Amino acid sequence: MGKSSSGRILLELGVPTIDTDDLSRRLCEPSEAGYARVRAEFGDGIISGDGTLDRVRLGRLVFSDVKARARLEEILHPLIHKAWRDWIDGLGEGNKSACAVLIPLLYEKGYSAEFSKVVAVGCTEATQRSRLAQRGWDESQIAGRLHAQWPATEKLKASDFVVWTEGEISSSRCQWERILTKLGLTCCLV
Repeated sequence: MGKSSSGRILLELGVPTIDTDDLSRRLCEPSEAGYARVRAEFGDGIISGDGTLDRVRLGRLVFSDVKARARLEEILHPLIHKAWRDWIDGLGEGNKSACAVLIPLLYEKGYSAEFSKVVAVGCTEATQRSRLAQRGWDESQIAGRLHAQWPATEKLKASDFVVWTEGEISSSRCQWERILTKLGLTCCLV
């Protein structure tokens, strides 16, 4: 719904930012513990010819099977949670209050209480589906992924701020600048 673009904007504005999707990919590299555990759970059928995790094949499996998705989340989510907590802990004291962690399943996993403020990014469902289709996902993959999350309207209601990503990227940037200013973080603007 605009999470990746928002992450790039925040980095441009000087806000230390980490994306849990990137952490997930990193933790599933062949040299990482997540890879071994995912491979042991789901077998060699999710491994590409080059020995890496076939994320497309794994995605098709877990977003069409609720139990498989739960097993994958039981493996990866504790590792991802530890990684972003370690990242926050590693920031200098002055940066801890001015950092962003991009978490698609923030509410679903109960992490919102770990943050002083939550900003949701949103767009219409039609735009969201169009953006996912542009990534090459078919309708069943899109439906499976959307079904795995809270409805966007609920996330928007539960958040402290909303960045509406229907317009141009410059509009999103302007919204982020206003939010950072409201939070007293104008020093982050570059």
